[in-house]
Amino acid sequence: GLDEVLGTALHQAGVEPALEGLAVGIEAVRRRGPDSDYLFVMNHTDRAFIVSVEGTDLLTGAPWSPETSLPGGDVAVIRW
Repeated sequence: GLDEVLGTALHQAGVEPALEGLAVGIEAVRRRGPDSDYLFVMNHTDRAFIVSVEGTDLLTGAPWSPETSLPGGDVAVIRW
């Protein structure tokens, strides 16, 4: 019941998720900079999940594609 009430309140307030379609246990926070957006993604589970964005993982320097998965317990900071 609480999820429904909070979901309704957030929707009415115009609050949207940082990234659509994330599984339970995947946390995402978006920060906007003057030249780029940054997506901080934390996987609080023990399973890998695909994070469907394209950019650069600032922690590793590796490119991030929409097929890249984030391992369980891991974190990524993606410039996109």
